[in-house]
Amino acid sequence: MKLNLNEIIFFLNQRFPLQYQESWDNSGLLVDTYKPISKIITCLDCTLDVVNEAIAENANLIVSHHPLIFSGIKKIINTDKTASILKLLIKNDIALYCAHTNLDNAVGGLNDYLAKALNLTDIEVLQPLKSHLFKIVTFVPHEHADKVRTALFNSMAGNIGNYDSCSFNIQGNGTFRGNDNTNPFVGKIGKIHFEPETRIETVVERRSLQKAINDMISAHPYEEVAYDIYPIENELPSVGLGRIGVLPQQMSENQLIKYLKEKLSLENVLCSRINNRAISKIAIIGGSGSSVIDTALLLGADAVITGDIKYHTYIDYESKLFLVDIGHFGSEKIAMNVFYDCLTKKFPNFAVLKSKTNLNPINYL
Repeated sequence: MKLNLNEIIFFLNQRFPLQYQESWDNSGLLVDTYKPISKIITCLDCTLDVVNEAIAENANLIVSHHPLIFSGIKKIINTDKTASILKLLIKNDIALYCAHTNLDNAVGGLNDYLAKALNLTDIEVLQPLKSHLFKIVTFVPHEHADKVRTALFNSMAGNIGNYDSCSFNIQGNGTFRGNDNTNPFVGKIGKIHFEPETRIETVVERRSLQKAINDMISAHPYEEVAYDIYPIENELPSVGLGRIGVLPQQMSENQLIKYLKEKLSLENVLCSRINNRAISKIAIIGGSGSSVIDTALLLGADAVITGDIKYHTYIDYESKLFLVDIGHFGSEKIAMNVFYDCLTKKFPNFAVLKSKTNLNPINYL
């Protein structure tokens, strides 16, 4: 069985929207191929070992968590590791797709997987995304309001938390006058017309905004559709950085360390000084999550689990909460499971592999 690359990319972009990535990130399709996809390998990093593994497995799509390219490439030379990897991918017609911070932030993404692996309950997003919501308002004759509302709802507008088809509707009178170049749906050219209309307003995410506008206009009877778009500051409560939740039972610091090693298959961790804390509520952030420690503290976390914690951060928070550094690799290797699970569920008869060569570049002696 083979799949079209565009079909796979469309699915991944829907599942982990690129609009959810941070502004500095470079997620998405980084290397293309015109050949049908025969097999996929998932990994944390697209290394030379992973590309050679893909060649040996006859896989021509690599799905990686970390983007191979972050900034502009000025040289393609053998002494540059990134350039060497790109040359090998292109030479062997292997496509590369990366989902990084969009995977971290998305519903059912990396941080949700971490929270579920630890059997947390009462899970919430630690730092929800902002500036991703818009209010869309339009005005339509009463008898066409249902059709326009349905078009908006089918375009992913009107979703608030666990509710869909959310809108507010007000009835009033709209006025307009068409010039000689118009063909008005109601009224006469050159005369002011009063039309009983319904004002429909609803919310839509940035990623669905243009489709919602296009579908609304297609469903609307007027040749010139009046509508307003307002950016709103509401957070996306289910999308964002990190997760915070409650452990299955209260633990001591040593018990938590043992629990993390068992559930996340870790050999070593770094942590704050043991101070005999009772730990019930924890925050977990894949990758480098020190920037949201203050948020975790405000939300009542007893401990923060992440990677890449700096020396002085331990000192700053020693009396405030328990910090556990499970490593960048340790906190994100679960990304391969996220990719594998969603791809095999969507394409159950297609070959998807987890890389066996993508290992932690940091050794503990």
